[in-house]
Amino acid sequence: MRRVVASIVLLCCCPCLVHATERPRVRELGIEPGILQPGPLNAITDVAGVKVGHVNLIEGRSIRTGVTAIVPHGGNVFQLKVPAAVFPANAFGKAAGFLQIQELGNLETPIVLTNTLCVGTAVQTVVDWTLRQPGNEEVRSVNAVVGETNDGFLNDIRRCAVRDVDVERAIEEAEGGPVAEGSVGAGTGTSAFGWKGGIGTASRLLPESLGGFTVGALVQSNFGGVLMIDGMRVGEALGRYSFRDAVEASGGSCMIVLATDAPLSPRNLERMAARAVMGLARTGSFMANGSGDFVIAFSTRNPIHNEVIDSVRGEELLHNDFTSPLFLATVEAVEEAVLNSILKATTVTGRDGNTREAIPVEQLVEMIEGREGAMGQEEHDKRVDYVEFSVTDLEAAKAFYSAVFGWKFQDWGPEYASFEDGRLAGGFQLSEEVSRGGPLVIIYAVDLEAVEAGVRANGGTIAKEIFSFPGGRRFHFTDPSGNELAVWSDK
Repeated sequence: MRRVVASIVLLCCCPCLVHATERPRVRELGIEPGILQPGPLNAITDVAGVKVGHVNLIEGRSIRTGVTAIVPHGGNVFQLKVPAAVFPANAFGKAAGFLQIQELGNLETPIVLTNTLCVGTAVQTVVDWTLRQPGNEEVRSVNAVVGETNDGFLNDIRRCAVRDVDVERAIEEAEGGPVAEGSVGAGTGTSAFGWKGGIGTASRLLPESLGGFTVGALVQSNFGGVLMIDGMRVGEALGRYSFRDAVEASGGSCMIVLATDAPLSPRNLERMAARAVMGLARTGSFMANGSGDFVIAFSTRNPIHNEVIDSVRGEELLHNDFTSPLFLATVEAVEEAVLNSILKATTVTGRDGNTREAIPVEQLVEMIEGREGAMGQEEHDKRVDYVEFSVTDLEAAKAFYSAVFGWKFQDWGPEYASFEDGRLAGGFQLSEEVSRGGPLVIIYAVDLEAVEAGVRANGGTIAKEIFSFPGGRRFHFTDPSGNELAVWSDK
């Protein structure tokens, strides 16, 4: 959780929370899982060349299913295969094509996700589609890769509603850019943690010092457990979790697709795929007996030409010692993708009138607000909370600290801007002149008057008496050495 720290103007609103009617992604609630930064889209399509396509099948009162296709690049995937690996975390599933990836270490078709009983249709369609691609006229073997989860609670899965034209359209209409999430594509009829599940995606962009690589994740969430969001025990608080009544089913599945532009061998892609389930665990999954949890990972670097020209293939590969940042990026991206799949999902009613409700955003906001309030009080009482700079040119200061240190700014009128550096928050106050004594350190206090009395009683001098500002009150004091500090409270 990134706490929004308050000073002169920061508590006049709560910018970290979204009350909009549109379903939010997790970051729109002020929650930023992990420590690494996402890519520009925070999606698997942040990996250059990767495309995603969805087809939603909503027919009558009982069909609630669909297809999602992930295409690794815009060329002929069979003729220009990509390094790949799979990791069956819990193999209660009907995945197709995984053994050849495990054996040969490459991917030669788009990855298609759908429901359990439509894997056969999807496999045949991917084969037919691949054979028809220009350049594949002499192809005699195709390893179609299809994953699934069982959406039978909302979808009349026995009708096998997915047709070849649906699978083809998902592949043909796949594109880069923002990815639709929630109750779409292969996530149209899925459930997660007792709520509506679906498709979710996220990414992580490593800093240049760690290679500058991108890791993207896309999930099809359809599993049970005890939902955790950034350490908050949401499932328990909202009363929906596996074994709550000691009789609830807790199976399901989760398909996870990872993409990266890092030059990884299939062996290290498999190691990366294995870390994906740690991100799954962060959300509260325990991979029940009936949960089919599979991970497919591929790299867009070092493509493999189908036509063998030289007997020895040369390629640049990342050394083992430099893979750890990619592992962390994987864990964080998968965790956030799962949360996005649930938050973006809408309430769906399907087969036999069964309904999966969307997780209630309003109650989540209340939980976050309560946690923020608690963090802003006893936990941080009498601790350094905020650093404030005086500057003569606000725009110049913002440009400097943004370019040099990557700080993020928010304007609060023409004379004040707050910043966050990833750990500590602060602000810039426009002033005619700047004291060379350094920035103003601000301490939070639950009981402002008690701290003021303590300052007076122990040799400090009150430099500015208690005054009010939008969102709180504060006073300034000098310590026995003459250093000036401030103390604020929202009470």
